[in-house]
Amino acid sequence: MKDRVNYCNSLSSDECFKELEHLSQKLINAEKSRDRFLSLIRNEFDNPLVSMTSLMKILEKSLKGKEEYETFRLVYLDMLKLNYQLNNIVAMAAVETGVLEKNLSMFSIKAMLDDIDDALLHLSENKHFIVLRNFNCADELYHDRDKIYTILLNLIGNAYEYSTSKTEIVIDVFEDDNKLYFSVKNRGDKIKDPDII
Repeated sequence: MKDRVNYCNSLSSDECFKELEHLSQKLINAEKSRDRFLSLIRNEFDNPLVSMTSLMKILEKSLKGKEEYETFRLVYLDMLKLNYQLNNIVAMAAVETGVLEKNLSMFSIKAMLDDIDDALLHLSENKHFIVLRNFNCADELYHDRDKIYTILLNLIGNAYEYSTSKTEIVIDVFEDDNKLYFSVKNRGDKIKDPDII
């Protein structure tokens, strides 16, 4: 950066202005490329993973009790883990780029929590949690389901990941002053602060 400033100081004001325009255009092009890449990842990876998840749920029923079931189960759990990580990457990239489109629709909170349980099976399968859900609100909500899903997926995912086996996880959903609140309580290890390099 210092070299760029010195370089600009050695130019006339017209040349410096042209250099700044050139750099500004490069930045705009880079942001457009990043947005296209984010959209491509979201569409090209999300659609097949959603289809695979649905198909694997159907396949699971037909394989239960057969000797191939354990191998299938390992593949299924790894696919759920991949989907979970990919959703987080896409969500983080969307927040960083400011590409947060609203997609309002009516949806069931209970059905969404069922979907989250299915998506987090790779974290909860062998821990035998007792998950309690308390609702003090209407089940139908008009909001951006994808954003609420992503937020709750991470909150509940953290509870599943850091809870001790055979403990309670309590999910409360309630309304107060026309606002909807979600609370996730669990018992387990404290999440460690990330190492700062």
